[in-house]
Amino acid sequence: MVVGDPGHVLDFDPAEVTDERVERLETLMEVLGLYSDNEHLVEGQDERLRRTLGRLRTLLEDVYGRRITFVGEEERPVSGMRIVNRARDVHGVSRALKARRVSGDANPEILHTAEVVHPGGEMTSVEVDDLL
Repeated sequence: MVVGDPGHVLDFDPAEVTDERVERLETLMEVLGLYSDNEHLVEGQDERLRRTLGRLRTLLEDVYGRRITFVGEEERPVSGMRIVNRARDVHGVSRALKARRVSGDANPEILHTAEVVHPGGEMTSVEVDDLL
């Protein structure tokens, strides 16, 4: 069971499904297929299984642009939106998230960085008009 809002299964950016990510997914699915075909091998303490599932989650989080957190993972923020905005030089305005309305339950993770913000430039990580 997932904690928070992992988003809709079909809501992803196709540009994030790169050839390299498809290749990684196929490799992970091969490893996980071993467990699918041999359910008796599935154990919570199996370090190989845990690492493989962790890699699969990371890959899916990258494609979906969201955190995916399961019940019992108290150390992780709940599932939700992840926004990464890296700029080299900011001359004008750089915003990671600009929204009219955002739910108070939203739990975005935002990484907004720039190497240089030039005079007159502006970086605003979050701009929200109305918090619901």
